[in-house]
Amino acid sequence: MHVRSRFAEASKNQEELSLVGTKGKLEAFAPSHGVRTLDPTVVNYRRGIRSSQIVDAWKNVDPPSPEDCGELHEMHIGVDEALLEAGNHCGATYEEVRAFTAAVLGQLPPTVSLSDGSKAVMMGLAAHLSIETGQPVYWQDMISEFNVAAQVQKAISA
Repeated sequence: MHVRSRFAEASKNQEELSLVGTKGKLEAFAPSHGVRTLDPTVVNYRRGIRSSQIVDAWKNVDPPSPEDCGELHEMHIGVDEALLEAGNHCGATYEEVRAFTAAVLGQLPPTVSLSDGSKAVMMGLAAHLSIETGQPVYWQDMISEFNVAAQVQKAISA
């Protein structure tokens, strides 16, 4: 799977998601930041289905001809206009705020746990540490450091 940066401003698509497998490829695109209307003539979803005759074609030296590759389906999948108006990322921001509000008011359980949130922050810290040092940062090291900090905090609170 290939995921393009969520923060790809000043490009045709702010977000692009591609899934590639032996049977084909799926692609989805979200419009540039700030777009409040979607043009139904613009393709934002693509599905390529490999021909069953060439699923094992990777074993061949020469690629198949374009006619033998399979089918390509392109379409526009609409987004509710109210969601576009409510927030960025085609309504995802709106849905996040709605779920958060419902959890705070006790109407729904939280969609993520404290542990999930802590790990998200740790991932950001690991990225910055890697940028600063120019070295890879291993997840198990971040988890170990988190566990030590939690034990220290528990000891201070006792």
